[in-house]
Amino acid sequence: MKKIWGLVLSVVLTLGCAFSTYANTIPRVYLNNNKMLLQNSPFSQNGCNYIPLRALADNIGATLKWGSSDSTITMTYGTNNIEMRINDAEIHINSSITNLEEPPILKDGVAYAPVSFIKDALGADVTYYAPDNQIYISLDLPKEDGQVYDSYGRLERTTNLPSNASKFSYILNSVPNSMYSDIEFYQDKHSWEITPVEGINYLYPNKISSDPWATPSNIESCKKLFEKNLELRLNVSYRTVTDSWINNLTQTYPTGWWEGWKYKDGNYSSKYPKELKKYVQYLKDNHLAIEGDYYVEPSTANMSVGTYSMRCWVRFRINSDKVSTAKLYDGVQDVSLDTNTWYSGYTDLSCFDDSMYSDGSDITMEHDYMYFGSITAEN
Repeated sequence: MKKIWGLVLSVVLTLGCAFSTYANTIPRVYLNNNKMLLQNSPFSQNGCNYIPLRALADNIGATLKWGSSDSTITMTYGTNNIEMRINDAEIHINSSITNLEEPPILKDGVAYAPVSFIKDALGADVTYYAPDNQIYISLDLPKEDGQVYDSYGRLERTTNLPSNASKFSYILNSVPNSMYSDIEFYQDKHSWEITPVEGINYLYPNKISSDPWATPSNIESCKKLFEKNLELRLNVSYRTVTDSWINNLTQTYPTGWWEGWKYKDGNYSSKYPKELKKYVQYLKDNHLAIEGDYYVEPSTANMSVGTYSMRCWVRFRINSDKVSTAKLYDGVQDVSLDTNTWYSGYTDLSCFDDSMYSDGSDITMEHDYMYFGSITAEN
């Protein structure tokens, strides 16, 4: 029997379209405190934040139908049937009519709705946190008997699986198969003991569900570590960068035995601050301002070569009014990218326990490099 839970209103602040995005960064959207995968990035227009309707439907378990002849969009969510049209602020919810502050729009062939649609049409509570440009959606999602949900309350699926599904503990319903696909390793120029061959997928992930280290709390710690690292690396400007950016990013990297063994300099704590100070000067010399978004998927957690990895989706642009190519900070590579160009794709980040204990108390980055080849320039 299908159970539809009520929509819960639980956050303090309200919103319509009265706010705009912070600086030039991409809004971060969270559903029940979990960051949403939005490969078509949210944006601001006329002081209103917009999010892609298809991604919203996938994340909340709704169905979406598109009537191309009359630009009608029908969303079915639980017992609610919601009809709307592009460029029309009037929406129909079952037998009632509601007017949005701004209408749904079409951008680059993708349908977007104002964030206030979630509140007005779905009854959710929505909060905008301006300092970090974050949008929080609180919604009690419908659940069905007999379905399996992960520790984050997200629906797992057993059909339409990727060809390598056996490598992972489970496949998430709201995430595309491309998130789980094997990706090729390109352009790595580091000098560690592993020398990857360009174009070869060398990770060979293995399930970690039977690993005693792979507790939900440890997996969540890895996820938060990767999110912090990507947030800092993909959002930094030569105009505003300070020592706190260096300190915060340094905290995501190892400080103990691993650095001394890996780099044979015996002093991990000094490596990253020195490198990052040089990179900050590089940002300033070349007038670089990096903006980007990311998504870390914990269902992709796997074990490989003694470390623990997760698949990440990234989208970023290196802006400059001075140079035509520039580099991201990723520790080991030397890959020049076109400035003022959006790049997107998948990469894997790895972590391990820096102090060699297995309780997850000292989780830190093992590698931070991007897979350029999987990550490519957008058209």
